[in-house]
Amino acid sequence: MSTTTKPGRFYKVEISGWDNDENFFVEQTQLEWSEHNQKKIVLRHRVTSGAMVFLRLAEPAKLPASLPIAFRAGRIQAGPVQNTSLIQLEQLWPWQSEQENPSDARTQVLSVDASSIQHLAFPLQLTFSDAEAGLRGYSGASLAGGQRVIGRLEERWLVRLFPQRADFAMGVFADAGK
Repeated sequence: MSTTTKPGRFYKVEISGWDNDENFFVEQTQLEWSEHNQKKIVLRHRVTSGAMVFLRLAEPAKLPASLPIAFRAGRIQAGPVQNTSLIQLEQLWPWQSEQENPSDARTQVLSVDASSIQHLAFPLQLTFSDAEAGLRGYSGASLAGGQRVIGRLEERWLVRLFPQRADFAMGVFADAGK
């Protein structure tokens, strides 16, 4: 959170997010930060497990203003007071996807682009060197004509070598054109 926070303590915080009814809420509560780096809060608003919430320290004005930090609601239990929930928080990091799914590790893309020019009053020709619809590797191609068909097939794999630090990927592609 900040250099002034210590594990095993309670902190006054402001938490915001969307509840089960998809209504935005802002609530003042206490964050329990355990010795084992577990973070728990008690909320009056109902949220589902996996919901994203934003937590901001609400300490006295002598500390620099804190920015909201994104968390995911983990395990949810009945709170100590009626109509409250005890929620374990899991910090979200920019490199984590919102829902890590094994199917996200593989992507296949198949596309076919066709272009045709006919009966224009001025001369215009299609080439394979088009930056957006052209053929990869043909940036200097001088072949031109009135019709173009390009097919692309891509296979991408996400390689999780260091899942907490970085994502690496491999890809294979094939392009063909006429």
